[in-house]
Amino acid sequence: MLRVKLYGKLAEQLPAKYQKNGLQLHANSVPEVLAALDQLFPITRDLWKSGAEFRLGRTLKAARKLKLEEVSNGRLCGINGDQDATLHIVPAVFGSEITSAMIITALVTSAISIGVTLITNALFPVGEKTSGNKRKSALYSSGLNVQQEGVVLPYLAGTALAGCNFIETDVEVLQSGLSPTFTPGPGATRAGVSGGLYGEDIKGGAILNVLFPELFGSKGGGKTRADNMMSYAKMKMQGAVAAGPVAGIKGTTDQEKMANIFINGMPLWNAAENRSTYDGVSWAERPGVPGQSVIAITPGVSNVINENQALVKQTVAGTDGSIIRAVSGPNVARVKIRVAMALVANDKKNNQKETDMDIAVMTRLPGGSWVQYGTWHWKGKSSSAVQSEMIVNAPEGAGDQLWEFKVQRITADSTDDKLQNESSFGGWTETIDKELSYDGTQGAPATALFAMAVDNSLFDINQPPEVAAIWEGRLCRVPTIYDPETRAYGEFWDGTWKRAHTDNPVWHWLELATDPVVGGGIADSYFNKFSLLDCAKFCDQLVNGRPRYTLNKQFTDDQSLPELLSDLAKTFRANVFFGGDQVLLVQDKPQGFVNHYVNNAMVLNGQFVEDTVETQARFNEIVVQWDNPAQHYETAEVVYRDEVAIAKLAAAGFPNGGVVTKTVYKIGCTNAQEAYDYARLLVWISQNEYKTITFDMPVGATNFAPGQLMEIDDWNKTGKSKVGTVKRVIDANTFELDAPFEFKGAAVYKLRIANNEGQTMKPLQGFAVDTKTATITLHDHGLIEEQPVGIVQVGAGAQPVVYRVIDIAEKSPGQYTVTGQLYHEGKFGWVEQNVPVVIPPTTEISIKAPKPEGLSIRANHRADDVLGTIFDLEASWFPYQPPAGVNSTPTKVLGYEVQWSGPGDATLRAWERVYTTIYTIKNGEPGQYRVRVRSINTVGATSEYAEAVFDLNSDDTLDLEPPIFEGLF
Repeated sequence: MLRVKLYGKLAEQLPAKYQKNGLQLHANSVPEVLAALDQLFPITRDLWKSGAEFRLGRTLKAARKLKLEEVSNGRLCGINGDQDATLHIVPAVFGSEITSAMIITALVTSAISIGVTLITNALFPVGEKTSGNKRKSALYSSGLNVQQEGVVLPYLAGTALAGCNFIETDVEVLQSGLSPTFTPGPGATRAGVSGGLYGEDIKGGAILNVLFPELFGSKGGGKTRADNMMSYAKMKMQGAVAAGPVAGIKGTTDQEKMANIFINGMPLWNAAENRSTYDGVSWAERPGVPGQSVIAITPGVSNVINENQALVKQTVAGTDGSIIRAVSGPNVARVKIRVAMALVANDKKNNQKETDMDIAVMTRLPGGSWVQYGTWHWKGKSSSAVQSEMIVNAPEGAGDQLWEFKVQRITADSTDDKLQNESSFGGWTETIDKELSYDGTQGAPATALFAMAVDNSLFDINQPPEVAAIWEGRLCRVPTIYDPETRAYGEFWDGTWKRAHTDNPVWHWLELATDPVVGGGIADSYFNKFSLLDCAKFCDQLVNGRPRYTLNKQFTDDQSLPELLSDLAKTFRANVFFGGDQVLLVQDKPQGFVNHYVNNAMVLNGQFVEDTVETQARFNEIVVQWDNPAQHYETAEVVYRDEVAIAKLAAAGFPNGGVVTKTVYKIGCTNAQEAYDYARLLVWISQNEYKTITFDMPVGATNFAPGQLMEIDDWNKTGKSKVGTVKRVIDANTFELDAPFEFKGAAVYKLRIANNEGQTMKPLQGFAVDTKTATITLHDHGLIEEQPVGIVQVGAGAQPVVYRVIDIAEKSPGQYTVTGQLYHEGKFGWVEQNVPVVIPPTTEISIKAPKPEGLSIRANHRADDVLGTIFDLEASWFPYQPPAGVNSTPTKVLGYEVQWSGPGDATLRAWERVYTTIYTIKNGEPGQYRVRVRSINTVGATSEYAEAVFDLNSDDTLDLEPPIFEGLF
């Protein structure tokens, strides 16, 4: 526990109850403290430039001043043995104060570059779901993962349909009618046992006590004895659903829970008819908590081995027909051998009567001799095969040895068609005498369990039933001030936790990162939990009545930690940055202010490098796959299309009707509107945030952090005066820029001042008329020579372009490369409230190319010894002259494009690029010519075309010049 006390103007911004005595926090570093205090007022923003002193000690007078490295990364509690330290934050007047920008600097210098190549995909979720890929598929696929070894223990987030992995199974044969008699042999030292689901909390119907009806009939005056040997099989299973603790199957009553348990897609409880869907089904659940009781599906841990082989006394070859098998693992206490038989004998009148069957079992240790365990005797009549079981205990001293058993038919094989006594061997079930509660105390993690016993006759014996249930998942760590039901947060969080069921993706992201069993086991010290609070609140905010981002999913893949955290973060529009001693989660959400201002004078070589996604590669259609609870969590799709963007590409002749599409799977999304808004957001980003910018900076770039916003004022794009630094400080109120700036009359301007802490904006005194000057008056400007500055017109004129920092990498000692993605904060209002996005002007260069003037056509002639007189047509126009004016920005004309048609041409010919103001059509034929000319500027824009028509051989327009002969004299 850390006590935090603020002083001076900082304390005045706290609620009154915290001003005098401070407040208690569960925080271990200054960055965590600042993030916690941001709940009460924006202290991080206030300290961005002004700075403060950080002192640690019981009293301010005795406190020790912390160094920058201690403030940035050092643990506060426990320093010098002080477990109840007080952090004193004192506003600094001047001198060696520490700013929040400096703290952030130390945090990001070791961040690993994310190496973005196509930034429009940097925050895109995983691709469309594919079969066999559980991470990208629906929450539950193809029922249970039956008895898979080495699979990952699932993690269950939110409320989701979940399957399970069988960890214990058994098949029990129950008989109605006559049961076999057992005669023990020398090896039968203990009695065998059998059972169902044991315990007082078993839910559902009775344990399969269905009675088979007896059938009577007669033939030929005699009587046929009714079948008195019948059996049915009960399948029992226990599965691991997820790592605990979880809230449990959704519902508050048994009936509500049964309505959320599904066998082959059918709920156990028919709510409409208020009855059970299946008879003879029992079930139980465990939440995965320490101390949970055992669900005993058998007396011990069982393993089922299935076979199907005829059991005969003697084979066709005349050899012994006994079946010998060995147990599959050590410590098997007993086996339950399954056999089947049909017993019918016909008398002389062809009436069916009872008959007998004897089967013996022997056991032995490896390398030992066979010892008779016992003999089972059946007497009865069954016209169809009846299953039965023989329980055989391990030989004395078996321990962990793989002991063997032999099943031997004693009764002779029938050779008479009046006697039916076929028998078969159906496999066995092994049992280890150990009860596991899976509560975290027996070598396995605390595990949420689901167990069922079902009658096999209800289902296809060759296709085990698919079983799933809707569970309320992980009780993960959430702030103590948080109510997951209402999504409300209290006034102030002191950093303490509680466990609760939630579908907020941020808290599950933290759980997966830190949990040592199902997550990465990363220490809490790597995370700033208070900064995660803002991300979580953004996810919980209601958008048209539903939360912005949710997570409802059973995670079943054994996935690398960086990949898992990255994929999950993308679903709530966040990126993960891994540093040497921290993990940063940076979310794309409204920020409200810009951290940095950068112009050409502040970057190395004065160059910004832009990378633009080509128009045909910008997605104008996004298909979002989501899991639909109304359709048993089957995958559904929503589509959003930017029809304007599609129409533009279609008009330009692009394939697929102009549609550029991408399909994504939004992990854990179970709400159609959330999926649709997500699709809209991704399309808008693809169409509008399609640029990245990269630049190199000296050491000052270390105060940039991922997720921060920066204004880029590129002279080459804006067309403004190239002003970037303070050339000379004249006095406290006047300074001289490195170049004159062109001020528009009556316009309002602000001075951007860049320093190691970010940027400061100060209003400038304007001018009544257009003025070009390098001398600026600003009261108490506080500038120094070579200070980076910029001038931006307020509300009009070219505005800096805002980018979000996505990468900072050290290029060489003292030199850093910063990468940003184009950013528009208004996109959130457009997606969620249909508020149009206002994009301010970013250049004063007119992108409209000027229409050529003075276009005219004249004809010239020349003589050819063979062809005679040949006519050439020459089109010419005036060179472009930029308009005069102090605030005008010349439009740079790159060249011109010309197209023309002559006699016999049905249409104008293709445009041709020229770089002069003359175009010649050679070898003209008599007739009419049409010429069009348009200019093209440096940004690729073309002007309206100028047009002229010329009739060759017309006496009033033909201008023939005599040929010029050279070399005759």
